[in-house]
Amino acid sequence: MSETFILLLGVIFFLSLYLWGVRDLEKWDKRAQYAQALLTLLALLTTGYWFFLERKGMPHADVSQEVSVIPLTSELVAIESHVRIKNLGERLLEIDKINSRLQLVRPDAYDYVALNRKNGEDYWLAERPNASKSSEQFHIAELRWPIYRQYRDDVQHSIEPGETDLLVVTFLMECRLAKWARVATDVYKPEPRSFGKIEEADAQGESEGEEDVNFAWKARSFVDVAEICAKGEKTNER
Repeated sequence: MSETFILLLGVIFFLSLYLWGVRDLEKWDKRAQYAQALLTLLALLTTGYWFFLERKGMPHADVSQEVSVIPLTSELVAIESHVRIKNLGERLLEIDKINSRLQLVRPDAYDYVALNRKNGEDYWLAERPNASKSSEQFHIAELRWPIYRQYRDDVQHSIEPGETDLLVVTFLMECRLAKWARVATDVYKPEPRSFGKIEEADAQGESEGEEDVNFAWKARSFVDVAEICAKGEKTNER
C-alpha cells in the first residue's frame, strides 16, 4: 500500500508541474480536463491494484477433517479427529486457535421429535425446551447438538504456502451415551476478531462456542459409535 501511495503522490506532483507551466487560459482549461480524467483513471487503477494486493495477502486455506473411532473396552471408545489445513495463500499461515466439539447425536437431547413437527420460521427459530441460558435450537441453520466434550484453546501452527499441517484432537466416550456422535471443528482465521461478547457469554455459561461463520473454517463429521462398540464387545468375548 505504501508503494502505491508514493506512486500516486509522484503522479500528482508531475501533473501539478504540467499545469503550472501553462499561462494561456484556453490551454490551461484543456490541460486541466486532461489532468482530471487522468487522475480519475489513476484513482480507479490504484483502488483495483490495492484491492488485488489485499486479497492476495489474506489467509486462504482448505480445511478437511477425518474422524476415526476405535474400541478401547466393551464400554469405551476413542474418537480421534484429524484436521488437515492446506495453506492456499501466498503468505505464512498462522493458526492460533481452534474449537473442536464432540457432540452426542440423540433425539431426546432437546426434544428433536417435537422440533421436527414445526415448519417454516417456527422450525428455524425454535427454542430448546426448559433451557435457561442458550435456548436456540439452531446456530444460524446448524442444529446445535448437545456437547459432551470440547477443546477450545490456543494452538501454535505455522504453515508455509502450499504446505499442509495436521491438527489432532482425541476424545474418549462411553458407549452408553449415544449410538452416533458428531465432531464439529472450527479453525479460526488469523485476522482481527471480536471475541469480547462471545468470551463474556462463555464466562456466564451462555454460549457453547459457536462463533460467527466468517471467523473460522469449519469441518463436520458424523460417526457410528454403536457399530464400533459392538466390535469391542465381540473382541472382549474372545
